[in-house]
Amino acid sequence: MKFYIRIVLLAAFLTSLLSAHAQSPTITWDSTVKNLGDSNYEVVFTGKILPGWHTYDLHSDVSSTLVEFEPATGLTLDGDPYEINASKREYDDIFEVEMGTYFDEIILGQKVTLTGEGAVLKGNINWRSCEEENCNSPEDWGFEITIGDPEAAWASVAAGDAADQPVSGDGAGESKTLWGLIIEAVLWGFAALLTPCVFPMVPMTVSFFMKGSGSPAAGRFKASMYGFFIVALYTLPIAAIILITRLVGGDAVTADIFNWLATHWLPNLIFFIVFMIFAASFFGAFEITLPSWMVNKSDRHADKGGLIGIFFMALTLVLVSFSCTGPIVGNVLIRSTAGEFWVPIVTMFAFSLAFALPFTIFAFFPSLLKDLPKSGGWLGSVKVVLGFIEVALGFKFLSMADQTYHWGLLDREVYLAIWIVVFTLLGFYLLGKIRFAHDDELKHVSVTRLTLAIASLSFAVYMFPGMFGAPLKALSGYLPPMHTQD
Repeated sequence: MKFYIRIVLLAAFLTSLLSAHAQSPTITWDSTVKNLGDSNYEVVFTGKILPGWHTYDLHSDVSSTLVEFEPATGLTLDGDPYEINASKREYDDIFEVEMGTYFDEIILGQKVTLTGEGAVLKGNINWRSCEEENCNSPEDWGFEITIGDPEAAWASVAAGDAADQPVSGDGAGESKTLWGLIIEAVLWGFAALLTPCVFPMVPMTVSFFMKGSGSPAAGRFKASMYGFFIVALYTLPIAAIILITRLVGGDAVTADIFNWLATHWLPNLIFFIVFMIFAASFFGAFEITLPSWMVNKSDRHADKGGLIGIFFMALTLVLVSFSCTGPIVGNVLIRSTAGEFWVPIVTMFAFSLAFALPFTIFAFFPSLLKDLPKSGGWLGSVKVVLGFIEVALGFKFLSMADQTYHWGLLDREVYLAIWIVVFTLLGFYLLGKIRFAHDDELKHVSVTRLTLAIASLSFAVYMFPGMFGAPLKALSGYLPPMHTQD
């Protein structure tokens, strides 16, 4: 079990490093349908391009944007896709040909004619975005658009396309991004278990259920419900807020809110400040705690029997552990707001499931409790490592705000210098060369700490040539533009 915990910690750390420079979608797409009369419609695709990036029109010689449609029952395509807003025709230094370039926004259209009362238009948009001389791999966005009467539209799909597999509406690039966020959320959930606020409560809680129940089966049921309530307490409030916003404002408002969160300077600046506060908390400067009356009130209700008592026990755990899990939950939510409206719900479910799962597993297999390592100074070290990662991730949000308003605070070499220092200090901390006030004296370096230190210092060395203009293509989707390099 000790080996398992070390592997989980190492995986969470390395995944955080990789996710720090994982490419987010460079264009956020939305679609609308205009009724032109006489069964004629115009489908409009609007793509919001990330600041500093550009993409290419439908007719460029290289890396042109491509709109593809699946055969559909109940409608016909009138001509080919076309551009609604004009591109900027200019010589492209990257591909060395003249190309039509879009900055900020690309709007495409397609006219269709209904042959019935309704139809579903399915397809995919493929594009490639570049930032200065750095270009992403081609990205995709899949769509399913209902035209005309929705009931008739899906009836035509069932009648004429029953043999085909339905598409989910997610492009390949978006699907990969979603799975990356889910995996990251799961690893953050396991990492939250290894914090000082949570880890000591695992054996205590499991032992309580097993000893306080009339039979092992009853204890397992109570522990399972305990885990279920933990998942519900993390997931349902987020889902309720997002769904209410969607019901009140509709798809367009929800998409605008998420796009605003992902691209506007104000929320990015707020996210940066929040991440720095979280990091300071993990370093031991202070603890982020909820009001004591809230915790005490929940704890009093936990003495009740039955499912109500178990619910309040789960609520007490969520509230008491907030000083450790709050920053992690904030990180999971903030990093998932660039996707569709349901992405934060899915990632929070993944996080809470990983967080709650050990309580149920140890209740079903109590013999595993003896393999758990004892609480100690290593739990504080986990918080510090997470603090360094929070600092690194936080500067991405300040960089977005800096690029939008051209403040000139985070030029490329300044950004790289901060990251190099952060991961170098993390490596020194893991080797015991740096100590915080709450740290125990490190008498020897374990294999786990040595492995993590090698990973952190190697990452810092990889970034160093970027200070002198090296492109660092693995980080091209994350770093400030090359034109900001001195």
